[in-house]
This record gives sequence, structure tokens and C-alpha cells, in this order.
Amino acid sequence: MTEVVIGSSPSPSPSPSPSPSPSPSPSTTSDGAATVRERVAGAGTRSWQARWTWRAIFAGIAFVYLYFVPYYPSLNNPNENSRVYQIRAAVELHKLSVNEQIERYGYVNDLAVRDGKFYAGKAPGTTFIGIAIYGALRSWERWRGHTTVSPFRLLYALRFAGCLVPTLVFLLWFRRYIGRVVQEEPIANALTIVLAIGSMLLSYALIFVNHSLTAALAFGALMATDAAARKREFVGGARVPHASWLWLGLAGFLISATSALDYALAPVSLVLIVWVPIRFGWSWASTVGAWAGASIPALWTGIYHKICWGGPFKLSINHLANPQFATNQSKGVFGIVGPTRDSMYTLLVSPSKGLLYLSPVFAVALIATVYACIRSKRRKDAILSLVVVWMMIAYACSLTNWDAGWTVGPRYATVIVAFAVYSMALSWAAMGHAARRAWLPIAAAAGVLSAIAMTATSVLFPHLPPDYKNPVYEIIWPLWRDGITPYSFGLRWLKLTGHAAQAPFLVVFGLLIAYLVRVATGWGLGPRWRSWWAAPLSGVVAIALVAGGVRVAKIARTDTPNLVQLGTAWLRNAIWYPPIPKAPVRPGRQ
Repeated sequence: MTEVVIGSSPSPSPSPSPSPSPSPSPSTTSDGAATVRERVAGAGTRSWQARWTWRAIFAGIAFVYLYFVPYYPSLNNPNENSRVYQIRAAVELHKLSVNEQIERYGYVNDLAVRDGKFYAGKAPGTTFIGIAIYGALRSWERWRGHTTVSPFRLLYALRFAGCLVPTLVFLLWFRRYIGRVVQEEPIANALTIVLAIGSMLLSYALIFVNHSLTAALAFGALMATDAAARKREFVGGARVPHASWLWLGLAGFLISATSALDYALAPVSLVLIVWVPIRFGWSWASTVGAWAGASIPALWTGIYHKICWGGPFKLSINHLANPQFATNQSKGVFGIVGPTRDSMYTLLVSPSKGLLYLSPVFAVALIATVYACIRSKRRKDAILSLVVVWMMIAYACSLTNWDAGWTVGPRYATVIVAFAVYSMALSWAAMGHAARRAWLPIAAAAGVLSAIAMTATSVLFPHLPPDYKNPVYEIIWPLWRDGITPYSFGLRWLKLTGHAAQAPFLVVFGLLIAYLVRVATGWGLGPRWRSWWAAPLSGVVAIALVAGGVRVAKIARTDTPNLVQLGTAWLRNAIWYPPIPKAPVRPGRQ
């Protein structure tokens, strides 16, 4: 039997007489591509340089996620505190109502009320996660002899174990997955960097909210379904292997958990649960496996609804305590009234919270969602990504409260980020060499701008006020310029303050940016990329995009300069934590 090597032709038979063609094995593809067994065998042939390069990159990403701790207790963030109140009540008092927490810590927005009892006005998924985390933390603190858990320690534990760690684990899985799609280590690394530090995934992984988690869970369902299909192809035949059952169950669990974390993502869950049997193949196995996994979060959510709202299908949005929130939800269908010119401009292109302004790489990604549907061999995945991305952008622009308060970017559309970057990977795999050389410097430059804007904003103050027309330029850059930072590991362990506390972060972040720039020149992509014009073109496009971004940043300014001054003073003097030391007044300076 002749051994087949990927990328080479089998050796001719030494016998002069022709031999009959062997029957195709269950794992052989009809188009002549490598078989599933060969692809699995080739997955372990990565060089040690590639493995260590990715490990260094992931360490840098983890450092960016963990170094700063944007904790501002005076802000009284209702998105976090309504959940924290309910978690404390469940663990300490074994109840879901938060009346005692309101008396103890004060009123907070984003609550719902029924029969005089207040509850978190959110989907219960984050509460379930937080109860497990706080229960373990409280037991640990009691073992250490502490009777109470401070608000800071509890919130940091919830952020760390409930958002940061799951997001980093998801990035590991995402990198492994798209590595099989693009088949080029530098491109897979660069796309993962862009997703990790150039999108809203970073902004909402740093605080205890559901957006980054739902983005990870929704795309995790796609990866789990693909794993189930690959296991079935590997075994061959009509029988569904046990491993496929497990992967299908995990896919269903992740789909259901997405809606349990955010009611607004029910349409995404519906699309995914329909897509699973399409991707895996229509059969009772795919349907039963996915629905069996989905039943677990659905059951817990129904029990929660029964306790809080009186029925398994009754939601908190019918009991909102804030009259303005209740009015918004009563308009249209669950607050959906259709997109407007203001909502589309603000959420897509405006400097205040526009997706394409804060993350210009998504302009490339939106084009990729369409291109991948036309050219990609993974057309089912491409169509799914197209539907999720454009559906959720339309949804975010159609809400009565589309502004969404103090946010970084259109937070109601955070679920699209992994699907959009995946569309870029599918498009890359489908492109010819000339198209790749044309698009790579443009996409890389946009990725660099996205990483700078998103990271600089998210790690310092991921709560941009809606009153500013250009909060990145008017709030964030002055903070970096003046050396003002939140709590950090540099302050905690090395007693670094001011610009010295920023230095370790900027070094690591700069290395990640340098890697993106290096990939933009075609480094590591083979000898065909080593041309006299690739690097200069990358540099020209990057400089042009950066210059254009800076120019646009300077144009859009808040109409009332006094508002900027008052808001900046309020942020620095009343909100910032740890407090900023008062600078001595210089002679002759007002």
C-alpha cells in the first residue's frame, strides 16, 4: 500500500502492468484534497518556532487583558452592580431578590420589580456564573479567617473568573480553529490578535457583563459543530461516533447559554440551532444531540423565571423598575422600532461609538462576509457568519435605546466580532495570491488602528460617556498623555505610578503591534511575498490610514468646550480610582 504525503504525488507502482484503482476510503475527499486522517496527522507538524511564536503572542494578549484593572466604585455601574447585588443575595441570603442589598449598598439602575421585591433586570446567565464564583470565593475567604468579602475583591473575582479567563480560553480555541482554515501561521496569529485587542471583545471582557461571553459562546457553538462533523468524517460510515454526540451536545449547550446570558440574542440562538443539523447533516442524531445540550441552560432559565416572574416564559423586561426603560421596551416589538439615520451613523461611523471608527478593520470584515459567501469552500459557515453579522448590526440600530449608555462601541452587536473575523479568515483561504497581496497591507493597517483605539480606550475607562462627540480624543488620549492610570499590577507589585506604570504595558502592546506590522510585509508567508514593493506599500497604506484616522479624530469635537473641561475634571476628581494626587501649582500657573 502506497503512503500518501500531503503536498506530493504518490510513487508510481514498480509493476509495469496497470493495477485497478483502489476504492475510496470513507475519509478520502472527492476533490483530491488531503483526507481527514492526513489533515489530523499533519496538524502535529508545526515547527517549534511557530509553536513558541504563538505562545509568546498569547502571553502578550493575556498581559494586555490582565495588567490594568479599571475599577471605579463611584461610577456605580448598573450593568455590573445589579448582577453583583443578586449574586450576593443568592449566596449570603439564599434568595434572588435584592431588597437587602439596596438597603446596604444603595439603589442601582437596571433592576426589575414584582410584588415589591427587586431583582436584577437582566437575563440570568451571568447570575448563575457569578453564584458559583462567589460561593467558591466566600468559602476560601472563610477558610482564611475572613468573615466578609470586600466589594472590590468580589467584583474582581467575578471579572477574572467569569469574563477574563473564559475569553482567553476562547481565544486559544479560536486560534486553533482558524489555523486549520487559513493554513498559514502568521495570518492565523494576526487575525487572533485583531480579535483579541482590536475589537469589543476586549472592552467587555474587562468588566462583569455578558457581551464578550455571548460572543465566545455563540462562535464556540460553530466550532463545536465543526468538531462533531470532523469526528464523523474521521470515523466514516453512517454511524455517529460518541465523540460527535458530545460535540453536538456542547454546541447545543452553548447555543442555549447564549440566550440565557442575553435575551436579545435569542434570534442568534435560533439561527444556530437550525444551522447545526445543516452543517452536520440532517439526522435525528444531530437534532437530538443539540437539543439535549440546549435543554440544560433552558431548564435553569425557566426555573429562574418561575421564581422571579411567576412563569417559565415570563421575562424581566415586563417588570422593569425604571420607567424610562419600561417605556423603551413597550415600543415596537420588545423595543425594536427599526433603524434610523442617527442610529446608523452613531453606531457605525461616528467618533463617539462607531464600530468602523473604533475598529476600522471591521470595514474589511464586512466586505469579507459577502466575499466568503461567494468564493469560500466553507459556504455554510460563510452564510451563517453573514447572517449573524448583518442581523445583529440591524438589530442594534433598530432599538429605541440604541445609544446603550456609557459604552465602547455598539455593545449590543458585540456578538458579531468573532464571526466577522472568521469571515476574513474564510476570505483569505479563498483568495488568489494577487488578491492576498493587495488586501493584506490594507487589512493589517486597519488592524493596527483598531488595536490602538480599542486597547487604549478599554484598559483605562471602558465606559465612554454619550455626551462627547469624540471621547477617545477628548478623554482617553489626555489620560495617557498625563500618565493617569487605574489600578494595575505595576502599581500593586512594583509600586509604579504615572508613566512608569504605563511602561510595561506599552512595551508588550508595542510588540503585538510590531508583529502585525511584520505580517503586513508578507513575513513568514513564503518566498513569493518577498518583493520590492510589498513592504513599501504596506508602510504607505498604514501611514495613510493612521494619518487619516488622526485627522478625523481632530475634526469631530464636542460642541461645547466647557462641557469637555467640566467632564474631564469630574472624571479625574470624583470618579477616578485610585485617586489622582494633586499636582503642586507651579509659579505663574493658574
